[in-house]
Amino acid sequence: MVQESNRLTQFLLPVDGSPHSEKAVTFAGCIARVMKGRTKRLTLIHVLAGTYLKEHLEKRADVRAREVIESDIMRQLREEHIEKEVRPFIEREIKHLRDMGVDQEIDYVIEDGRPAEKIMEVAQGRGYSTVIIGRRGLSAMKEFIVGSVTISLINQPGHPTVYIVSEAPISDDVCPIPRVLIPLDGSDHGQAALEEALIFLKYFTDEILEVDLLRVIDPARYEERRSQGIVPEEEGRAILDEAKGMVVAQGVPEERVDTLMLYGKPADRILDMAQSRNSNIIFMGKRGRSPLKDLIIGSTVTEVIHRLTSAIIVVAS
Repeated sequence: MVQESNRLTQFLLPVDGSPHSEKAVTFAGCIARVMKGRTKRLTLIHVLAGTYLKEHLEKRADVRAREVIESDIMRQLREEHIEKEVRPFIEREIKHLRDMGVDQEIDYVIEDGRPAEKIMEVAQGRGYSTVIIGRRGLSAMKEFIVGSVTISLINQPGHPTVYIVSEAPISDDVCPIPRVLIPLDGSDHGQAALEEALIFLKYFTDEILEVDLLRVIDPARYEERRSQGIVPEEEGRAILDEAKGMVVAQGVPEERVDTLMLYGKPADRILDMAQSRNSNIIFMGKRGRSPLKDLIIGSTVTEVIHRLTSAIIVVAS
């Protein structure tokens, strides 16, 4: 787990020139502009997954695969693609960040490989605390078949905190975060999400209109908890009260902090709360299941990501 002192200090921003990645860059700029004393560096990363090579080779049908491998053609095609297609949108995004008032160090890297694996490799190898990525909006089944960078990334062990930027419009001037939802379950993963949220709230106190702290009691586990000598309602109230005290200590006025305890399937109750409260950003802890298990048995985090496109979802680790 990323230590609290390192959270929100170095951002890795996957970009591909799409509107999805442009929104993610705008949101990253919004955070970095406010967190000047904390965030030190922003790095844009573009992963060449091989599609550019396929497109060029289709235009050169007379070139045999072996000749491509054994000659300079692959290198030439890669460099041509970077110069004509990739570097222009990277430079555009860097200018966008500067125009937003981001004065921290900004650089970029271009890598080859599978996007999620390469993003993870760079993030871990260079000590990035945060990945900010745009969502794709694919269905659960499509994500399983074709591979979603976002879902694959959050299922990597030891991933940094991942911010999944919503499909809602994002302004260069106003961070879309007035209503915050923090589901709590008392686990280490939930504590990581709370730690991330507390740092966030500290810097955005003036923009915050409402913080909802939610504890969901799952009926499917109720008797199990009781057999362990735990009263779920008492446990939930203790978790909520402690979290509220921590949020208020960050400077959020107490009247803006609400605590709620609900019964039901966690993903359903989180979605209901997010929609009824018009939550703009949700801080959640990961569960660590593989993508296959997520598809078969359902992960709360994955289900929320699939079903809720209007809010920024933060998956802390």
